[in-house]
Amino acid sequence: MRFNLRLIAHATFTSIMLAGATGTAVTNERPDYMQPIAGRTTSTPAETATKNLLALNSSMFELYGDAATTFALSANTIDSRRQSFTSSTSRPFAG
Repeated sequence: MRFNLRLIAHATFTSIMLAGATGTAVTNERPDYMQPIAGRTTSTPAETATKNLLALNSSMFELYGDAATTFALSANTIDSRRQSFTSSTSRPFAG
């Protein structure tokens, strides 16, 4: 009984493997519109440098925008503290 089950299992596995091996066709040809997302693309060093510079420029603009927001918040806080301090004193600073 055990021998028959093992024989049937091996025969089933072998037939599945053979059916899968002959049923699939492999092609390396891709449509032109899939080439950029499929892997290798060709570009000149100038194109690569331009893309790198644009990426750097975009990230720096984001960084500068964040810094400007932080600076504006800090400046408003400092300005409001200065105004509240000068309005609470009755005489101006002696310099």
